Amino acid sequence: MGARWKSVVRSLTIAAGLLSTAASAAEFATPVLPGATSGIPVGAAAPAGIYVSLTNYYWQSRLTNNAGQDNPLRVNVFETIPTFLVVPGVKLLGADYSFLVSQGVSTSSNNIFGRKTGAVGAFNTFLSPLNLSWALTDSFFVSTGLSVYLPTGTFRLNGTSSGNGFYSWAPTIAASYLRDGWNLTARLELNLNTKNDATNYQSGDVYGVDFTATKSFGPWTVGMQGYYVNQFGPDRLNGAVVPASLYNGRGKKIEQFALGPYIAYDFGSFALSAWYDHNIRTRNGAAANIAWLRVSVPLGNPFSAAPQAPPVTLPDRKVP
Repeated sequence: MGARWKSVVRSLTIAAGLLSTAASAAEFATPVLPGATSGIPVGAAAPAGIYVSLTNYYWQSRLTNNAGQDNPLRVNVFETIPTFLVVPGVKLLGADYSFLVSQGVSTSSNNIFGRKTGAVGAFNTFLSPLNLSWALTDSFFVSTGLSVYLPTGTFRLNGTSSGNGFYSWAPTIAASYLRDGWNLTARLELNLNTKNDATNYQSGDVYGVDFTATKSFGPWTVGMQGYYVNQFGPDRLNGAVVPASLYNGRGKKIEQFALGPYIAYDFGSFALSAWYDHNIRTRNGAAANIAWLRVSVPLGNPFSAAPQAPPVTLPDRKVP
């Protein structure tokens, strides 16, 4: 797999945030963007430095009800997400510390009963000031973090929104096994959502798991990835649980599962990754097929006068 890091190892611990998994009448259900961390060993930390990535995806979906049956709403979204990651090379509680920020900008189109609407705007700023990663062995790493989605996106009370009108706290935990070119990673994110004061609507709390299994051969990396999302708290309007309807079960509890291939190539000064998520199961949400493309670039290390090489005991830590 090689001894050098070429890419933004945790550039996608945006974790997803930059688009909701399902739409309601006036707002998105939750900020989690499943599949956003695919291919990245988010349990491990990158060497000291500054990194940037640009993630683009095309999100094509139909809404489904509690039985998995189609709703008449179709949603297509294209979004671009710049992310900046800073690893200052300091330890906190024995772990490598890092922080990052990302801001998604999207264009969407909706079609319901032949009536078309659309929106162009920003999603909520994702701020992740606290990320810690521990190397438990030379091949096994765990990380945890606390992030927040700020209600800075384009939210329209009467119209199509690109962002949410509420805060969402996002604690995370991840584990990565990296050896002999293998990257086996799982990452769990919670979305603890506050109430939208403009609508008096509160989206239920959600957890999402991204998982990756890839193998590197020289500059190439190939494998499989996917995600699972489950809403464990009901949506509430004016404090009461949202009742069941023709198109949603009681509480509008989302469930999603998807799988797909992953491929990446390391060009040296930058890395290019592509993957695809195919919907397998969806309840009360968007049955989405998502095509992804990410470019990641290390900008250098201003925190040390001399370039820092990864420890020789960690020969496999390089992932596009």
